[in-house]
Amino acid sequence: MLQNADMWTLVLNCGSSSVKFAVLNPGTGEQAFSGLAERLGSPGARVVITRGGQRTETATPNAEYAGAFGALLSELDHLDLTPQVQVVGHRVVHGGHLFSAPALIDEAVLEGVRACIPLAPLHNPANLAGIEAAQRAFPELPQVAVFDTAFHQSMPPLAYRYAVPEAWYTRHGVRRYGFHGTSHAYVAQEAARLLGRPLETLNLITAHLGNGCSVAALAGGKSVDTSMGLTPLEGLVMGTRSGDVDPNLHDYLARQAGLSLEQVTAALNRQSGLLGLSGLGSDMRELEQAAADGHEGARLANRGLRLPPGQEHCRYDGGPAHPGRAGVHRRHRGKQRRRAGGGDQPSASAGLRAGRGGQRGGSARTERIHRHAGKYPGPGDRHQRGADDRA
Repeated sequence: MLQNADMWTLVLNCGSSSVKFAVLNPGTGEQAFSGLAERLGSPGARVVITRGGQRTETATPNAEYAGAFGALLSELDHLDLTPQVQVVGHRVVHGGHLFSAPALIDEAVLEGVRACIPLAPLHNPANLAGIEAAQRAFPELPQVAVFDTAFHQSMPPLAYRYAVPEAWYTRHGVRRYGFHGTSHAYVAQEAARLLGRPLETLNLITAHLGNGCSVAALAGGKSVDTSMGLTPLEGLVMGTRSGDVDPNLHDYLARQAGLSLEQVTAALNRQSGLLGLSGLGSDMRELEQAAADGHEGARLANRGLRLPPGQEHCRYDGGPAHPGRAGVHRRHRGKQRRRAGGGDQPSASAGLRAGRGGQRGGSARTERIHRHAGKYPGPGDRHQRGADDRA
């Protein structure tokens, strides 16, 4: 039974063909319902709503954002929650250097998001389209943008600068931005809670393990380094993204295979990672089973999630904690964390990259988290972190 509350928050994550949403009470953590509108713009478009453990699915052939928000409004009306929704929060992937905190959306903020489109051409246009649709659906409500990149704006220049011509940085914004910021921030808070320690006293390595993967080094709850860079392509091996490769790969494939810049970039984003290694797909459940059945590509993919060898150790006194979360199926998270750390125990020497980032000789005592994977925060908890940011 939903409790009466002064304020409910509608949280939205708008993609190019999908909208994920949830209605939360940021004060109590209570969730009224959550849902997914997917395959928008196609005959297979549908809206799935989950409430109280019950799942309902509605076909909405060829529906666009307006259709998705129509289903959302209907559910709000059904629960008599429409008058109690006081704010709408949006996940925005890239805020560049312009945004270091959530921002109340106005025309200046929208212009800033548009200015970052070259940095996230697949994500920011979809985020903007979702914001505009939500403004039409909820014209009277304040709307807030929460940026994936904002959390990492605390990184020092040693961590975010690339060793490239300075003009690329000053004129074109070529630097490391990092992503999954809301996830890393939430995981750090949960780690502090589980350890019973103030977040400000902890040095952590946090992991976001899903179809997109990243790790971050945190000192006192602030990001000091992360594996993703200018775009979400850099870093760890991911579901369909390659992670780190030789930067000269584009030139080599252009000369050897006649591929265009766009073709190589598309392949690195959509045909690589676990999919590329296995030749099967990126679903860890399927890859675990295929590996057990002897599929060599699946075995290789199951070893794909790791921190590259030879990278700078995070020389914390006592070793860093390694909490992690995201869309890897709970049964497989422990295996993936072990591969990332290189063994059954979280590695005390896992680092991010040579010659930069991390805390060297940190004096703060750090702790090792070694708990069952199921006790770590799950995929849905990002909604709550977003609601907290927007409250």
